[in-house]
Amino acid sequence: MTEHDFDTTLLTGYLDGELTQADRQRVRLHVEDCARCRAALADMQELADAVHGSSFRVPDDLQWDETPRSAWSRWLGVSGLALAVLGLLAVVVALVWELAVDEVPVRFGVIVPVVFVAAFALVSVAALLARLQVRDADPYREVQR
Repeated sequence: MTEHDFDTTLLTGYLDGELTQADRQRVRLHVEDCARCRAALADMQELADAVHGSSFRVPDDLQWDETPRSAWSRWLGVSGLALAVLGLLAVVVALVWELAVDEVPVRFGVIVPVVFVAAFALVSVAALLARLQVRDADPYREVQR
């Protein structure tokens, strides 16, 4: 087997102990003869040791808190969600009315879309306010994708 015929993805399986006995032996024999794969395996082992030896500081629960931080943001969010619920309730009432009377009031056709647009606007403004509030404290604002 030449160096170019070897499946280098077997190296990670070898490090993780996920290979069959035959594949482990195949990798071991190949690494003995191939300096490039031996160096790659050593680099992977060094990286794995560094990862396993590192510690991770678990953030406290307050850092994961997704509730709005300002009264305005909470009020707008709750108002928007309440309007959405009321709009949904209005749709249900209109459907029941239509089934009972077989006609829909003209005003209903105007009120329901306005209620849903207002609800969406309030929730959007609440999200914008919450985002603006944490913008300066955001540790990732300088990170580019």
